[in-house]
Amino acid sequence: MRMISMVTVCTLALPLTASAQPGVTPYYAQPPVVAPAPVEPKMRLELSLGAASPKGDWKEDNVVETSPSLGLQLGFTVAPNISLFGGFRYVRVQFDEEVVGDGADDLEVTHRELQLGVRFTSPMSPTSKFFIEGQLNRSTVSASFQGEGESYSGVGLGARGGMIFMVDRNIGLGVALSYTSAGIDVDEGSEGGGEKFDDTWLGFDANLSFWF
Repeated sequence: MRMISMVTVCTLALPLTASAQPGVTPYYAQPPVVAPAPVEPKMRLELSLGAASPKGDWKEDNVVETSPSLGLQLGFTVAPNISLFGGFRYVRVQFDEEVVGDGADDLEVTHRELQLGVRFTSPMSPTSKFFIEGQLNRSTVSASFQGEGESYSGVGLGARGGMIFMVDRNIGLGVALSYTSAGIDVDEGSEGGGEKFDDTWLGFDANLSFWF
């Protein structure tokens, strides 16, 4: 009976003895194991649908109206909040039929951009981000009328900014404003380098982004 009492006393005294010793943490006070932070995705794919308002020489005689646009971007994070991207934008140029006349149905004009740029992103809240980007683009204007067509290209610059709202860790919905401008060589064969067409657009788009 005395042996059982001694064992009981020693067992109860163990936690107290450990807590009383300096530099020894009792087993019941060990810090919890912290799971490693999830790895942030590096790649971003963005699809956009929007409208492009004509500026520059497109505004001459008010022939061109606000036109639908499609966009695609693929980005890669190179530093916290900084990424490089390549992109493509397509604008189906719309004409005012009252100004152009009966030939509007046979006339098809498109604007295309190949983009290379850098994006800076800043978190605004746990579920929203602000971004701004600058780009160098290769713009091409193509026109066809009754089966005959021509294309002209030039180099330009652009800027874009907007907000992204995260609906999931890897999926975001966003809105953005953009401005692009390029000088298109429309008469390359003439002396002096040819005439420049001011290919400028102010755009608005809604976009869907995926990170992986």
